[in-house]
Amino acid sequence: MRNEEIRDKCHSEKVDEIKNYLERRKELGLGVMEIYELIKATKDIEYIDNIISNSRYRSELDLYGIANLIASTGDINYIKNCLGRRQELELDSSDIVFLIIATEDKDYIKQCIDKKEEFKIKQFYLVKLITATKDVKYIKSIIENVSKREELGLHLDEIIQLIREIGDNNYTKSIIENIDKREQLELNSRAIVLIETINNTEYSKECVYKAKELNLKPDDVVNLIQTIGDINFTKNCIEEKEKLSLSSYWVIKLIKETKDVNYIKNCIERKKELGIPNEKLYELIQSTNDIYYIKQCIDRREKLGLNLYDTFTLIEISGYYEWAETFLQSIEKTNLFEDKKAKVIKLPSNMTIGIEIESEGENSDVIEYKLSNLIAEGWECKHDGTLYFGAEVVSPILTKDMKNASEIIRKVCNRLQGLRSNSIR
Repeated sequence: MRNEEIRDKCHSEKVDEIKNYLERRKELGLGVMEIYELIKATKDIEYIDNIISNSRYRSELDLYGIANLIASTGDINYIKNCLGRRQELELDSSDIVFLIIATEDKDYIKQCIDKKEEFKIKQFYLVKLITATKDVKYIKSIIENVSKREELGLHLDEIIQLIREIGDNNYTKSIIENIDKREQLELNSRAIVLIETINNTEYSKECVYKAKELNLKPDDVVNLIQTIGDINFTKNCIEEKEKLSLSSYWVIKLIKETKDVNYIKNCIERKKELGIPNEKLYELIQSTNDIYYIKQCIDRREKLGLNLYDTFTLIEISGYYEWAETFLQSIEKTNLFEDKKAKVIKLPSNMTIGIEIESEGENSDVIEYKLSNLIAEGWECKHDGTLYFGAEVVSPILTKDMKNASEIIRKVCNRLQGLRSNSIR
């Protein structure tokens, strides 16, 4: 049977004919949804009730989730009657909530909310029911009565949702701008969310500049600036960091947030003015994603105040390994390990060796994490738990060419000794 015929029958207003179709449902090959539509179309409460009240018949018709049928009667008293028989009718939590709302009786809905345990209403349906009352005064009374909120088991996010559902910006502002009220309502931790609820960019900007007055935390202020998403405004906030009490951590975060490469580079050059510490500078350099510029910064590392660890981090990003080799050559303490009597390791020609060199002192983190295969080709640098502040350097298998092996060992030792100098940090 075609869907068009079912639709025609549903609109025919010939109840006996509709019931006849239902009796012939198997013959006509009607599906569950078609049966539903035909039962609803009868608009005969007694007939509908006879169907849904008979568990065998419900099962035979595959009528699971009968709330839609009950609501389709449009009879508030009948809907409430079915809610009173919810166990008999095997109504689940979603059916119950749907039917409570379908009554459109705000006093009845409130009663059901107060009896949520009795009705076995799941917590995540509660906001929906409260909102369904469409009673702003009632909703506000729940928001503002902490004891009532606790009794209903409402979390702060659900309270925010109720405030949002009211849609009264003046009411929301009255909570935002009254610190004592916010504290009383236990909403201090949600101040930024409340501001965002207003959905007004100019008001959000106003709140940024009134951060102290509104008792907003710096991280909240920064999150609000980011949410506003106005790059020029973000730049203004960076320039007015002292007025907004922004620490260097938050300044760096906002600078990166602009994603304006030229502006980021400008901030790097003005690092002292903006209070950016040297140890955080590499984050900004990295965020430019400009390989040529990153290499320039590596070349100017001493002027910029980059420490060695951050410099090698930037080398990894930019692939500027030629600088690393030049640097390591420049710091070799070549006047050391120059014992003329012991230049070459003496071993039988058929023997190979490997060695471990433990190194303790300055720049151990650089050695441990950054110099594998850089301090010398094939040499691995790693952590050594036996050292308090050091690293272990492990050679590859050294060949029978002991003259070359001796020179490499000497080079590694000279470089390690050079890395111990404070002047290179």
